[in-house]
Amino acid sequence: LQYIYSKEILQYNFGIMKWTWDEEEIERKTMASKNVVDLLLQKMQNLPEEQKKFLRIVSCLGATFDEKVVKLLWCAFRREESQKR
Repeated sequence: LQYIYSKEILQYNFGIMKWTWDEEEIERKTMASKNVVDLLLQKMQNLPEEQKKFLRIVSCLGATFDEKVVKLLWCAFRREESQKR
């Protein structure tokens, strides 16, 4: 919603006191985003199992995180995985 609002596809019309939008424009503007998501999902599915497992762990950090934290977690993850073998 924030995306289509920021692109002015979704607008509040004060004249009629309702939200208005153009469904075709939403489809056009978000189709590329959907394709990017599909591409990323496909790439992620082709990653080695160890990397997919690590991505599941670091996804708990949220949308933003420090590179140092990820490196630290990667080292700890690798150490733990090697001990399991």
